[in-house]
Amino acid sequence: REVGRRQDAVAPTEEAAAIYRPLAEANPAFLPDLAAALNNLGIFYREVGRRQDAVASTEEAVRLRRPLAEANPVFLPDLASALNNLGVFYSQVGRRQDAVAPTEEAAAIYRPLAEANPAFLPDLAAALTNLGNRYSEVGRRQDAVAPTEEAAAIYRPLAEANPAFLPDLASALNNLGNRYREVGRRQDAVAPTEEAVRLRRTLAQANPAFLPDLARALNNLGIGYREVGREAEIEAVWGQALAMLSIEAREALQALRAENH
Repeated sequence: REVGRRQDAVAPTEEAAAIYRPLAEANPAFLPDLAAALNNLGIFYREVGRRQDAVASTEEAVRLRRPLAEANPVFLPDLASALNNLGVFYSQVGRRQDAVAPTEEAAAIYRPLAEANPAFLPDLAAALTNLGNRYSEVGRRQDAVAPTEEAAAIYRPLAEANPAFLPDLASALNNLGNRYREVGRRQDAVAPTEEAVRLRRTLAQANPAFLPDLARALNNLGIGYREVGREAEIEAVWGQALAMLSIEAREALQALRAENH
């Protein structure tokens, strides 16, 4: 799966779920294994574009994990993970209203877990990021601001301690700029979007896989500058980004800019 063989991941995971199902029916000790296989299957279905199938598997994983977590809190992180996935998958099939409740529940489960154990902070931040997105999608723009601010505040120290979290911090900041703009806080939107551009510029310089993210942040910054009367600065920030890149990456970024125009 890690090497991009997404299609290949589906069949063995389907088989695992098919094996665990009768085992779990005969012996509830196998329920966590069945739930894990179904949760993984949802992720793999989504990766190959089988979005409706992803929903069904993940709904079942949630149904199985809920009583497990009620009986034993050790299963709470698994329940939260399945709920967080379910919110994303509902959103991707256009069930935006349905996506809100599981995402709220995931964040509510992760919060006390993260307070007790900082190892859960990345999960809490991811759930809060998703919650901001879900609220925004259903027009709850004011509600979307606080979880997005909190996600950025959690990711900042994580990214300072471990650069693996820099892409998450950049995404949270990019989202925060969008959320501020959606509620008319145009001046406030500029700084997080500028920071997202700076972080993504560095990431894209090291790895061209981040070029689409950089293009999105630059486009958002262009919109943000336009809204506060700083239109004259747009070309300079694009120029700065392009100057840092290799010739191939520069061409790719310019192509992405043209696509979005």
